Parts: sequence; C-alpha cells; structure tokens
Amino acid sequence: MPRAYNPNYQKWVKEFERFNIGEDTILVGYSFGGGFLVRWLTENKVKISKLVLVAPWLDPNKRRTSSFFDFSIDSGIQERAKEIHILISEDEDIEGVKESVDRIKKPFLKQKYISSKIWVILPMEI
Repeated sequence: MPRAYNPNYQKWVKEFERFNIGEDTILVGYSFGGGFLVRWLTENKVKISKLVLVAPWLDPNKRRTSSFFDFSIDSGIQERAKEIHILISEDEDIEGVKESVDRIKKPFLKQKYISSKIWVILPMEI
C-alpha cells in the first residue's frame, strides 16, 4: 500500500479498489492491513468468501495515525463474509494488537474462541 510509513486511508482505498472484490474473494490482512480491511468492509457492504486477519492492529493508542482507524466496526461484516478468522499468538507482545483484536471481535456475536499454545483462532460460522 502507498506510504505504509505514513498511511492515508483514502490513498489506500484508491489502491485497494483497483481489484474486483466479490463473493469469491478471500481477503488476508496482517497488522495494519488487517485493520484496514475491517474498516473497508465496514464502509463497503461487499459480500466475500473469507476474511483472515493475522495480528490485526487498529492503533488503539493513536501513536502512528490520527484518524485512520476512527470508525465503528459494522457487526454486519459477519453476515457478508462466509468465514472470518482472527489469528494471534498467545504471547503477542506488539503494543495494541490484543486491544485491537478485542475491539474487532466485540461486535461479532456468532463467534467461537479456540485457543492453543501457538494461536488463538476465532472462526465465525454463518
């Protein structure tokens, strides 16, 4: 994505929307990219096949962004995505990742929580 060191949401959207996103699409986002996908799917009521978020980050302490992640997560994402998976290491130590995962999973009511020594996986069944 353009200028990942100084992200601009509108520029990221313009780059991302060059691709045809639809019901057969699998979206995978890591860290900042995972947070971007959650916001984009909140703002765009697109149906997709799968959403996979790996250690998604929403800058909860506003240390890198000012408004990039100022949005309320749409719980309707779970109806528009056939599957949602969130992966995070149990010993995650990157600042804000655990808080971001808590913020992301809060609006989703149909979730299961599976924990192992290496990963916490949250598949959502529709």
